[in-house]
This record gives sequence, C-alpha cells and structure tokens, in this order.
Amino acid sequence: MPIRVLLVDDEPALLDITKIFLQRESEFSVVTAHSGKKALEFLDTEPFDVIISDYEMPWMDGLTLLSTIRERGMSLPFIIFTGKGREEVVIEALNRGADFYLQKGGDPKSQFAELKSKIIHAVEKKRAEEIARTAYAKIEKSNAILEEQNQRLEESEAKFRNLADSTSVAILIHQDNRWIYANPAAERMCGFSAEEICTMEFWERVAPEFQEIVKERGQFRELGRNTPNTYELKILTKTGEEAWAYLRGSTTEYQGRPAGLISVIDITERKKMETALREQEDNYRTLLNSMSDTIFILDERDRFTGIHHNKGLLYAPPEDFLGKHFRDVMPGKIYGQYSIAADILRETKKTQYYEYQLEIGNEQNWFEATLNLQEDGPGIVAVIRDITDRKQMEEALRENEARYRTLVENIPIGLIQANTTGEIIYVNPQIYEIFGTSPIKSTEELNQLLYPHIQDSGIRTDIQTAMVEKRAVEGEYKYLSKGGADCYVRYRMAPLDTNGEMTEMLTIVEDITVRRQAEDALRLANHKLGLLSRVTRHDILNDIMDAKGHLELNEAEYPASGTPYLTAVEKAITRIEREIEFTAEYQALGTSPPKWQKVRQVTEDSLNQMDVPDVIQTEMDISPVEVYADQLLTLAFSNIIRNALVHAKGIAKITVITREVPGGELCIAIEDDGTGIPLEKKEAILQPTYNRRSGHGLYLVRDILDLTGISIRETGKPGEGARFELIVPAGRWRHFMEDAA
Repeated sequence: MPIRVLLVDDEPALLDITKIFLQRESEFSVVTAHSGKKALEFLDTEPFDVIISDYEMPWMDGLTLLSTIRERGMSLPFIIFTGKGREEVVIEALNRGADFYLQKGGDPKSQFAELKSKIIHAVEKKRAEEIARTAYAKIEKSNAILEEQNQRLEESEAKFRNLADSTSVAILIHQDNRWIYANPAAERMCGFSAEEICTMEFWERVAPEFQEIVKERGQFRELGRNTPNTYELKILTKTGEEAWAYLRGSTTEYQGRPAGLISVIDITERKKMETALREQEDNYRTLLNSMSDTIFILDERDRFTGIHHNKGLLYAPPEDFLGKHFRDVMPGKIYGQYSIAADILRETKKTQYYEYQLEIGNEQNWFEATLNLQEDGPGIVAVIRDITDRKQMEEALRENEARYRTLVENIPIGLIQANTTGEIIYVNPQIYEIFGTSPIKSTEELNQLLYPHIQDSGIRTDIQTAMVEKRAVEGEYKYLSKGGADCYVRYRMAPLDTNGEMTEMLTIVEDITVRRQAEDALRLANHKLGLLSRVTRHDILNDIMDAKGHLELNEAEYPASGTPYLTAVEKAITRIEREIEFTAEYQALGTSPPKWQKVRQVTEDSLNQMDVPDVIQTEMDISPVEVYADQLLTLAFSNIIRNALVHAKGIAKITVITREVPGGELCIAIEDDGTGIPLEKKEAILQPTYNRRSGHGLYLVRDILDLTGISIRETGKPGEGARFELIVPAGRWRHFMEDAA
C-alpha cells in the first residue's frame, strides 16, 4: 500500500516538481495543497501518512499549520521542507513537534532522495509507534495478574537490552539528571565507556549552545511529561571533537519511575555534506548575482519555472513570466527563433545560440540567447546576454571599414598590402595607374606584375630592414614605363604589429615622376641662374677693382685734388662690393641638404672665424646637443657674433648658453654685455630693409635658420646687453653621448 503524502506549498512550480519526483516511485501517493487552510480541509476528509510543508506561506505558515494539527490531536509525521535555514526556525519547528527539517536548495536529485528517506523513516517510525501503542494498550487493558505483568516487563527489558546491545543506534536512559544506561553504540559514538557515561549528568557532553534545551526536555521526560521527540544537536566526544547527533527522545519507566529514553544517530557526515551544499549554493548564488546576464529555466513544455534576472534585461516583472508559456510572454518572432533552437537542442543535445532584437524602455536592444539542456531533467536553461554595445560597435566597425575602403580606393597614392611571406594580397586602384596597367583580380597575376620591382636590390634591402627591425622605411625608386620613359615613385613601408608579432607589411607608393621632372628643371634653371650670377658677380667685382685702383692712382698723383665727391664715390663702390659679397652668401642658402651639427663645435668654429679680441671674454654653457640645420649654421652664428663686435659698445664678454624649454624645444642664447638694443629696434634689426648700409648680417641669419624651422628673437634688456635666442623645434634637436676622451 503506497504512503499517502500531503504536500503543502504556496509555489505551484515546487508542488509540481516535488510531486513528480516522489510519484516516480510507486510507493508514494501525493496530494498537493497550495495553503495551510486547504491542507486542513484535506485532513478533515482524507487519511494521510505524512505531511510535508513549506515554512513561509501567506495567511498560515508551516509552523502555524503544525501547531494546529498537533492541537487537533493528530500525531502523523510532519516534515518542514523550506528554503529558510535560520537556527531559530529549526528550533521552533522541533519545539512544536516537527519530525524532520529539510532545507531546499542544492542538487535536486540528492535533495529529493533525502526527502524520500525522511518520509519513509518518519512513516515507519510512526507505524512502529502505533503498533507499540496498540500493544501497550492491550497490555494495559489486560487483567493479568501483577506477577504476569512483571514477568512480561522483565522479558521486555531483556529484549530491550538484547536489541540495544546489538543495534548501531546509540540508546541511553537518564533518570535523576544522570545517565543510568548506555549501550555499546553510545560508547562508540562518544568515546567514553558505559561506566564513564553513567557518572555524568545527561547534558554534560552536550555542546554549550544546546545544553539549556536538553536540560529542559530531559527534566520534563523524567517527570513523565511529553516533549518534542526529535531534534538535532552537537555533542562533545572524549577527544574534544564536536559531532552532530540526531536525537529522538521519549518518556519511559525504569524501575517503576519515569525516565528519559534517548536514541541517537551520528549525523556528522550528513551535516558536513549539508554545510558543503550550503557553501556551494552560496557560491552559486554569489556567482549568479555577479553576472550581468539573465537566466531562464523552462520545463519540457516551454513554461518558465525559474528566473535569475538582470533588471535591465526584462521588459516586464519576473512574476509575469513564471508559470507561463514562452509564446505567451514573448513576441512571436522571438518565440519562433526559440522554438527552432529548442527543437535542435533537444534533438542534438548541442548548445544552441541565436540573436534577437527587443524594445525595452523605448530603446531597441540586441540580445544573445544561449540554450542548454538541464543536467537533471528535460527542461532548458536559457542564458540571455545584452549585446547592444557589441552590435553598435560592429555597426560602427562596418561603417569605419566602408569609409576606410572608400578612402583607400580613392586617395591619390598607391597602397600595397603583403603578408609575412612577401606575397601581395591587396593593392588599391592607384597602383594600377602608377604602373600603367589595367586592374587585376588574380593574386597570382598581381604578384607577377610587381615582382620585377620588388627584386630591385634597394627595395629588397628596405623590406628586410622593415621586417627585421620592425620599423618604417622610406625610399625612392626609378623604373621604366611601358613607353620607355623614366618614372619615379616614393615609397614608405611599415610592418603591422599585432601583440609583438609582425602580421603584414603595408607600403604607401606615391608617383613623384612629375615632381622629379620639375625638380630637375628647377635644378637646371638654378644652375643657369647661378652661372649667370657668378659670371656677373665676377665681372662687377673686376670693374669695382678697376675703379678702386684708379681712385688710388688719382689720390697718389693728385693728392690735392681730393673732393667730397670722390670720397662719396669710394664709399658707394665699397657698398656695392659688400652687396655683391652678400649675394654670393645668400645664393648658397638651401643648396645643400640640412644635417645634424653639434652646437658646441659650431660655436667654437664661429668664434675662431671672428678672431675675437683677447680683451673680450667668451663663455660657453652648452649641453651635449646637436641640431638639424642648414650647413650655413656656422655663418649664422658668425654674423650674430660679428654684430656684437661691431655694434655693441663697451662689450667685455660674449656668452653662448643652451637649455630645454617647455614643449620639448631647445633654446640657444648668444648674448653680450654691451649697451643692448633699443626696444623699438628689436624686430626691425631682423628685417631685410634695416640699415642696408651696414650689411644684411641678421637678415641672412634669420633666413638660414628659417630653412629648418628654427626661429630667432632678441630678448636682451636695453642698457644691459643684447641676447639673441634661437628656438629649435622638438624633433630638430637631440642629445648625444660625449666621447670619454
């Protein structure tokens, strides 16, 4: 005959799953009630062997239901099966007469197996107690003589001792607050001998936190009063270790007086497992709470049975989902995607993925669903992740790729993309224009087209340098067009680095044929102009020498004939000579490429050229730096020093200083301690029109420096000396290591 179970819980999903698990065994027949009130109605009309009840329920909780049943005089076994795990709830349940307390959570298979075990244990115990009560009732009703009763009692005690000595359950009897009997199982459990146990008060080896309740219930039993007959507690063994015990207590008589009969089972291992399960559940809950995903659990009929949700991922409260079919709460298109994926999952047992779009809070969001089968059932676990940001980034990436491709295919320079083996995998349309061929789709033909150019020794060297040193390399390359004309390209090849490894080589190619032709034409024109200038300058200087010679002869032969007019002519000739010399210097500007020059060496060369008088002191506070400047930099320094020697009055010292200024620039200061330059002339002295009669020295200085972006300014104080500051931009100067010598 199956065990009749009354299952009480306010959560329909839990009622269903618990009923399914129990009725899988033919020995159980389960009736469910969604409230305490409904359970009492069933108890009024139907017989049950055991009650399983949740603790927290609206209107009437599990403890109230338990008290009501006990008040009605019903002693059928009562098991609390709930998610609450507080100690005070456990104690209160036991105090009110609950037989077992089982906490929800953990592995369903293990949990329902334990529930089944407790049901069977409770029912068998109850049936045994009923049988015992029936037997005792018959004994009490019998009119046997006292001797027969005593004989039966002695026989019963003998049977009890035989049973107690052979059972694995610890059995103890206490009277007058002390143990008076302990069986061998009790000795094994606590480590004390029976003699040692019988010297102890019955609460002595109970853990401190349980002693009061044990004292109270034990003393009630010794008075013959009923108490809750089962509970769990901790005891202290002989070695001082703690052990968990499941205790069942009842009232009996020993030698004609009330006594307490205790049976104890060691449940230490079970408690360890429960603790491990709780910790595992806590870890699982912590993991879930830290996830930004939402998790749905659906049964085999696609009804929502559980939700762990991220607030931002649901368009409705969780209660709107629970117990409902997927198609009833989600749009039809999304249900269609889910239905297909779920069918494939159930058939193949392989994880399924799909993406869908859903409006939440007036915004269209993208989600990714991952479907897996439950490990212990036919249901599905669906993990939902918000991928809106990823989708937006993918869209932005596609747009960027489109813009990049448009840019690459329309810029007026060529692009070549090659892999690490040197194979060309992409060129833009400009490459075909540069090399004068029609577009080629085949990679093989493309490599054949460019192979002769790549075999050029200079290009091969640059490719090896870029790959080995992992840096950009620039160069120019000359080749013959199909028509036999000279063509020129400028290239810059750079390795593309990913996580420290070169993955590709990108080369930018610019057709500079027209520019080179213009440069060649300009060089030819400059050469002709230079030749004309040199010839003209040579002829003019010869005429000047002839004129100056005749003036000297005139002065020597006719000394008295000198007039202011002849003096003016001589000065004019001198100015013409100086102008001609300036044109020679100015013509040299920019004719040679800039180079790196050490500032100290340039300063020393300039001072030596100027032949500074010994009475003027020179000082240098120059760091080991060099600047990238025109090769006439020494001439520029010389002109600044000449300006000080010629125009500064009372000069006693010339100083050259270098220092780094904010922005990564270098300041080179050339200063003297003369009279200085008036404020109104600080800008004018650098202009080409300033005091042409005294030469073009500072104007020439400015133009020499300007060729490489170096600026000059006068910052001295009038009356304290002139100070010319040369400001070298970042990247146009650098430190160098001085020789140890």
